[in-house]
Amino acid sequence: MTANNTADNNKTDNSLTLLCVVDGDSMPFSVDIDASKTVDHLKDAIKLKKINDFNDVDADVLTLWRVSIPALPKKDREDISLANVPSKEEKLDETDDVSDAFKGNTTQENNSHHHPTTTSR
Repeated sequence: MTANNTADNNKTDNSLTLLCVVDGDSMPFSVDIDASKTVDHLKDAIKLKKINDFNDVDADVLTLWRVSIPALPKKDREDISLANVPSKEEKLDETDDVSDAFKGNTTQENNSHHHPTTTSR
C-alpha cells in the first residue's frame, strides 16, 4: 500500500490515506486514518467506507493483509484474488498501530501499492 500523507487541511499531520481493495474486487478505495490508530480502528474505517459490502459482517472479523499490487490503469485492472497475489507481505495484527503496519510506505515505490486487503465479506 502506498500510504500518502496529504496536505489536506481537514487532516492532521499524522493522517494517512490508505488505498484498500476487497479480495475478489478490482477497484481500490481510499480510507483516511490517523497513523497512531490501531489496525482494529482501520477495520472500523473500512467497514464504514464499504458499509453495503460489509453490511452483515462485523468489523472485528475482517482479516486485513498488507500486500503489494502493481498500480495499473483502470482499463487494465482485473479482480484481485488474495490467493493469486505473490507478495502477501503480512496478515495485519489488530493491536498494531497503522504507522507500524505500513512503516516505510509513505511514498510510491516501483509503481506498486501495499493495500490492506480484506478477506471477509
